[in-house]
Amino acid sequence: MNEEEYCPRDGATFEKALKVNPRERLKAREVCPLDVIDNLNEIVAKGYEEVPEEDFVLLKWWGVIHEKPKIGKFSIRIGIPGGRLTPTQLREAGELAKEFGDGNIKVTTRQGLHIFGVNLKQSQEVMDAIKDSGLELAGGCGDAPRNITTCPLAGLNPDELFDPWNTLNLLVKTFVGNREYASLPHKYKISLDTSPDHCNIPEINDVALLGVEKDGEFGFTPLIGGGGALPARHGRHMPVFLDRGEEAVKFVVAYMNAWQENPKYRMSFAKARSKFLVDDCDMDNVRKEVESRIGYELEDYLEKPTLRVESHHLGVGEQKQEGLKYIGFPILSGMLNYEQAIKIADLAEEVGAELRATTQQNLIFVNLPEEELDGTITKMEDIGFTLKQSKIRKYAIGCTGHPYCVSSLGLGTSAREELEEIINHLEETIGDLDLTINSAGCPNGCSRPWLADIGIQGTSKLLPDGERTQAFNVLLGGGRREGEAVLARLILKMALPEDVKLSIERVVRTYLNEKQEGETFKDFTWRHEVNELKKMMVG
Repeated sequence: MNEEEYCPRDGATFEKALKVNPRERLKAREVCPLDVIDNLNEIVAKGYEEVPEEDFVLLKWWGVIHEKPKIGKFSIRIGIPGGRLTPTQLREAGELAKEFGDGNIKVTTRQGLHIFGVNLKQSQEVMDAIKDSGLELAGGCGDAPRNITTCPLAGLNPDELFDPWNTLNLLVKTFVGNREYASLPHKYKISLDTSPDHCNIPEINDVALLGVEKDGEFGFTPLIGGGGALPARHGRHMPVFLDRGEEAVKFVVAYMNAWQENPKYRMSFAKARSKFLVDDCDMDNVRKEVESRIGYELEDYLEKPTLRVESHHLGVGEQKQEGLKYIGFPILSGMLNYEQAIKIADLAEEVGAELRATTQQNLIFVNLPEEELDGTITKMEDIGFTLKQSKIRKYAIGCTGHPYCVSSLGLGTSAREELEEIINHLEETIGDLDLTINSAGCPNGCSRPWLADIGIQGTSKLLPDGERTQAFNVLLGGGRREGEAVLARLILKMALPEDVKLSIERVVRTYLNEKQEGETFKDFTWRHEVNELKKMMVG
């Protein structure tokens, strides 16, 4: 196969990539990045100050991530394919956070869990306990396939086209912890969904398989090249039909290899995500490249998937299983403490429920008998999580941010704190609103600020006296509109924390006063130019 024919390398070679990209040199060492785990006891024995930075980078492949500031504390990121979580596993996470961490746990936007504040010397013990509970650490971070997501009600949703778990399990078996895919140019995010509203946000994944039906046969059609970090991209439709078995897996492998085996995407880590492959090659050529690797032409599926406004699956809902219900509980920014985690696990066990983590950072009790609904809701209120919240608060998403995340640009106010300040202010001054607010502490955008009605993105601002201070960029109008994903537009740059909530209040009030009949906030923002929206915000 002549690879130049479909996706050009533009003169890039693997030898050149090794010279100009230190990340590639790190991965080109004789051992696989995943092998760093075999030396963890030796790394710990050296003492924190003696461990080379390269080893800390490679520990990310196992979800062990340096916290800010770098003084020997780490977050442990746990992968939960599809967010499927047993009470025993959540209890174990709570116990570990209590014994080894700072007591806090976070539900992530990829349906996983974070444990914070773990000392390096205790990391092996924590990781062993996590693996013994049946949870996954490989691919928690690093240049490898990340936790595979789906609708948290997969297999339970009465509206889903078909149960996607067989395909998801095939993908997990193929990719998670596989040494062959442990040295990719960058992270690789996979998602699949067969529900009609695609609540797993497939549009920001490198590859997403969406359930469809063609001529009476169920299968998938893919979106490729999505990514939430700057420059943000939503996935683009490749018009092919894939069966639910090995063909779907072959496609994901072929697209991954078309990207990872092209040295152009190893020249610069900043331009390494697979979205740049889709930017550089038109879709017909990407398809030809994928088909050449699979070995045959794929069947057409020309109908572009419709992306409805996603459900958060909050409150009480029906399952397809007769007599069983679910209850989705909102958790602001996904943050809970170890006591809450343990109590939730105990409650789920008591009522015979399982748990699901969502990409909106919430937890769902599933397989609940109807007679357990009221008691579960009451006991969850006692634990600290109520269904009686404003929509602004329930739908909000916040990143890990300062003080934990080393990528956070925070110099004081964290993105999570700013998010809560904005919500409190809007609730007090305006009341409830049906809109989404996503807050991120850096350009990586794990909380998807580019796909929210209002997005907050942490940055810094140089003051006249030469000092740098905390600031935030404000984005408007992202999410889904007219059946498609749309990226928010940057309206305010480097706004000071105390000004952000007031600016948002102004534009929301203008919307309420000037909206057309039936017009959503998102539609209102797209009816106006950036300069008009900026004027509304600054007053």
